Amino acid sequence: MEGLAGILLLYLALVGVGVLSVTLWGELTRGYVQNLRQRGASVFWRGIIATALLTLLIAVLIQVVKQVANKQPIELLMGLLLLAYALTALVGFGATLWHLGERTALAFGKAELAPGWAIMLGVALVLSVVWIPVFGWALGVYWLAQSVGNVVAGVGLPATSGEEG
Repeated sequence: MEGLAGILLLYLALVGVGVLSVTLWGELTRGYVQNLRQRGASVFWRGIIATALLTLLIAVLIQVVKQVANKQPIELLMGLLLLAYALTALVGFGATLWHLGERTALAFGKAELAPGWAIMLGVALVLSVVWIPVFGWALGVYWLAQSVGNVVAGVGLPATSGEEG
């Protein structure tokens, strides 16, 4: 797809991912949003560490593939690792979009926004910003790291009654 139609389809796909996250895992996603509000920096660094470890593991596996005769099991493992990373990012992305949408609405004086509307606003913000060279790319990496960090650490799980949130 080219032009406006491609951007519109990407927008709809990302909104779908965000709304699906809220629909299927509502309490978990709400917990992820809470963690972004309270521990955004810690969630970000967990995502950076998880991404760095995955990158290192893939680099090692690429070197192993060059040394062995039967490459299929290792290539399958690399594919599964990348798939797991992508799914982790998508699950966490719903919470990141929701959080971004709420923050954006707050900047325009709207204090309370339903999750679906917040996700739509968050996707619009992400798609409009990530096209900016360097600055937008850095924000995209930041939001990706937050999404992955939230899920990898399991910090979105509802706290038990004895824990502080």
